[in-house]
Amino acid sequence: MRCEKYFLIVLTVKIFFTFFAVYIYQQFSQLGDTERYLSATLNTDDFFDRTRFTDNVFSVLMFIFSYKIVVNIFIACIFSFVFFSVLKNTFYSKYNKLAWLVFFLPSFQIWTSVAGKEVLAIIGFLLVIKYVVYLQLNVKCNV
Repeated sequence: MRCEKYFLIVLTVKIFFTFFAVYIYQQFSQLGDTERYLSATLNTDDFFDRTRFTDNVFSVLMFIFSYKIVVNIFIACIFSFVFFSVLKNTFYSKYNKLAWLVFFLPSFQIWTSVAGKEVLAIIGFLLVIKYVVYLQLNVKCNV
């Protein structure tokens, strides 16, 4: 499969799970603090507090996009891009089944499809891991 097809699969699945989490899963279980993050206002006091930081990120996104579902879709798309850019070589290796298995774990899909600390943390961890591996292998990092 070509690189674009893998990315489109990842992106389509993330958008599907965003709608699933927001419109179906949320009817049976609470999605953590998602609603609170999407209703937060920008507050620069103690900016580096993790909860305040998350509030501020999503309040800025709500200011830009205005609709909660659009913010959730946007964050799912950003996650898809980062996930795929970090792991795209894995999809072509002998470990591709493991990469797809991890990607399709239900809890992984739900918690990275909605606004929350989890999606921001996983995006950050993926980027840090990518650049640590690049540094270890002496590969040039493209930002």
